[in-house]
Amino acid sequence: MDTFSALRSVSLLAFLETDVTSVPPGTFNGMDRLSYLEFASNNIPSLAAGTFAGLSALQYLILAHNKMTQVDSSTFEGPDNLERLFLNDNLLTELPRNTFQTLKKLAELDLKNNNISFVHSRAFTGLKTLSKLHLTGNQISHLPASVFRPIPLLQYLLLDHNKLTTLAWNTLSHYRGEFTLRRRSRI
Repeated sequence: MDTFSALRSVSLLAFLETDVTSVPPGTFNGMDRLSYLEFASNNIPSLAAGTFAGLSALQYLILAHNKMTQVDSSTFEGPDNLERLFLNDNLLTELPRNTFQTLKKLAELDLKNNNISFVHSRAFTGLKTLSKLHLTGNQISHLPASVFRPIPLLQYLLLDHNKLTTLAWNTLSHYRGEFTLRRRSRI
């Protein structure tokens, strides 16, 4: 299903408030120059493995304001040069092990305003270039002590508006950037 194969030279593609409900694997076959892809404010509940396969130039992926309930390591296979990923304002409830491991060049990850209550200790494995992590406005009450260790370049960490009541003393021991904890986080 090469839906956009005739648009090989397109570098930006946006579907805003279009009521898209699915994006099948192969949709973007042949679009090897696409660097910006946005599906904001739609009704996408999930993405199959391989949806973004072949998008080697993709740097920005915006999936904000959808109805996504889960992501895993197969969701983002393909876009090897992805730098910015926006999954904010969805219905995610957990971040499983190795969720973002294929995104070796990711610099910013926005997960704010979901329903995330569980973050696996290895959810961020592989994110060696990540510098901004937005976890604001979730239901997180506990973070494993080692959860941020795989992110050596982390500069900005936003955890405000969660349900954190305790934080292990070594959770942020390697972290040298700025972080924010406010309302509903009672540490």
